[in-house]
Amino acid sequence: MLRSPFIALLCCSLAAGFALADPPTDPKARAVYDHDREWLSHYPASFVATNIRGRGVEYAERRQAALDLVREQRDFGVVSELMDALRQNSFLSGQICDILGDWKAKRALPLLKEVAHDKKRSDEVRDKAGQAVEKISTAPEDKPPVY
Repeated sequence: MLRSPFIALLCCSLAAGFALADPPTDPKARAVYDHDREWLSHYPASFVATNIRGRGVEYAERRQAALDLVREQRDFGVVSELMDALRQNSFLSGQICDILGDWKAKRALPLLKEVAHDKKRSDEVRDKAGQAVEKISTAPEDKPPVY
């Protein structure tokens, strides 16, 4: 069952432009977002991240809530789930690129480079992927702990 697909598309399109997305402003979409966020908040990050996957904008509020929770939880074990969603060209791709760049996820570097040069992607997503590549490439090397 689709939940307000046009409203969801509009809200998520607007939210995709920001590094930290705002929840939907439409009262019905916001209620769904809040419910989904509350429901997901009781589960581990690995389960939350599986709710980002999917095609189109079906369940857009749930996917946005899951991505916002993943961003807050900062569990680097979900990087592969984020990469899968980015490969599938999710409507959240721009935000996913931002997260991978902020987290300096080196294993995402080849995919981000591919996305940055993919002419089939939107200019916004390609730009965000390029920015993420820059953040990861210029990050200082992690030094092993000294005991």
